[in-house]
Amino acid sequence: MAAQIAHPSDLLRRTLRGNSIFSFISGLIFIVASAPIASFLGIADNSLIVAILGIVILGFAAVVWTIQAKPILDPQAGFAIFVLDVIWVTISLIILMTDAFSLSTEGRWAILIVADIVAVFAVLEFVGLRRLR
Repeated sequence: MAAQIAHPSDLLRRTLRGNSIFSFISGLIFIVASAPIASFLGIADNSLIVAILGIVILGFAAVVWTIQAKPILDPQAGFAIFVLDVIWVTISLIILMTDAFSLSTEGRWAILIVADIVAVFAVLEFVGLRRLR
């Protein structure tokens, strides 16, 4: 069996694919279970906001999937996704540091865990973009 030579875009493509799948699943869960998620986060009166966030995340997932599915990856599009992931992590940290929404303890942990996952995607996207140079 012959060994395959990795293409410089493989890491970025796989990372974007994983990001898209994670975002798609998250968005669906936010839409389908908006009321229980809002309650879990400690913002029970804002389940509509959770559902709207789910719709936005589904849109993001679709864009990321489209970018990674192209035969030739566009580095600018990959960089845009990297920037959006960094913005997500930054906003999450601001929410946690300021207690902007008076989240429950469980909600704060959930925000932190998701921010960590998105940060891993951002780091892998950054490394993947560097490999395209």
